[in-house]
Amino acid sequence: MVTISLREETRKKILSIAGELQKEKGDRVDFDEVINYLADAYTKRERNIELFELFCRPVQKARFKDLYALLIKERRIDEQRG
Repeated sequence: MVTISLREETRKKILSIAGELQKEKGDRVDFDEVINYLADAYTKRERNIELFELFCRPVQKARFKDLYALLIKERRIDEQRG
């Protein structure tokens, strides 16, 4: 077990998150669970940024005109679906 120092404002934020998690779980939640929840959320967010960057890279051997035409076609299909 390790002791960490928190400012009062931070402690209140963690308590608030703990309350929300307790409502979701229907069971008591301690600071360790809250900190793990926040760490997991941060890690997941970081992975999503990496995935976003992967999908934003230029497509090799693709012509802009072809990709743009495909985008317009798909948007029109979406609009027709309503």
